[in-house]
Amino acid sequence: RRRLDELAGHIDETVVDAFFLLVAAVGVFSMQQGFAMLEVGSCAKDHTKEILLKNIMDIGIGAVSWWIVGHAIANGDDGFRNSGVNGVFGTSGFGYINAATVGKPGFGGQAEWFFGLSFAATSATVVSGAIAERCNMIPYFLLACLLTSFVYPVVAHVAWHESGRLSAYRDERLAFGCGLLDFAGGGVVHLTGGVAALAAAWSVGPRDNKYTSRGDPVPMRQQSVVLQVLGTLTLWLGWFAFNGGSALSASRAGIAAHACFTTTLSGAAACLSTGVFFYATKRRVDPAAACNGILAGLVAITPGCATSNALGAVLTGLVAGPLYGAS
Repeated sequence: RRRLDELAGHIDETVVDAFFLLVAAVGVFSMQQGFAMLEVGSCAKDHTKEILLKNIMDIGIGAVSWWIVGHAIANGDDGFRNSGVNGVFGTSGFGYINAATVGKPGFGGQAEWFFGLSFAATSATVVSGAIAERCNMIPYFLLACLLTSFVYPVVAHVAWHESGRLSAYRDERLAFGCGLLDFAGGGVVHLTGGVAALAAAWSVGPRDNKYTSRGDPVPMRQQSVVLQVLGTLTLWLGWFAFNGGSALSASRAGIAAHACFTTTLSGAAACLSTGVFFYATKRRVDPAAACNGILAGLVAITPGCATSNALGAVLTGLVAGPLYGAS
């Protein structure tokens, strides 16, 4: 026991934090396969290749875009904290050149880069599901490039960089006297991706034969409820890395554990409230409703997962489920 304590005392905290970020980043990155299974399972069989290609290209486009410009905009130098100028985007580290000026130094910075990429790719993939079955490839690839190069990085910088205009991670020049607290990206990732998805869906319009002549919606041609459920469960698993990993340091393991705790409760409560809502309104509950209810609860708890208590997490999920059902 004494020998283990001695060894622990010699472990570089920077190495441990980098390893923590790498594990979390791999977990968030694995959500891409959850998105792929969920989307393929929810759509018609003849669109399978299209959906899978979009999910694959989200990673390819996202990684290169994040390397060239996205990471620098999100985490580069900004003088707003001292001068009040800028506060919207970083100005250093493009192409990961002079990377010492962007975030953490050395391999810690590369771990941070990888973690940030996994978030950026998630924001782009949200759009894929919203316009599945009705968007040409080239426009979608351009949109994915725009999101990971400029849109998401700017939002991340404004909210999370210590010199971002809405950041809560400083003591002066705080927006509204307090700054914005979005611990794991409910607004930075999910709302950004959701607004982009809404705009894209509005632009391309509804699917062919989506509505009857009277305007009633026609159920989607779903090819695999198995893939849909497995995709949802994979996303739920990745969400623990998404929310818990946002602690950003192994020394904050208690915060990470609490984030996972509240994430579990909110997702579970949303699953139950969605089931009750659909049974009360339609006298049936299908797996698709339960899956979407879970995702609603997970999204809803994301910004406050580190600050909410257990009751708050349950209430968040209980409200999120019916809100999804009513929409």
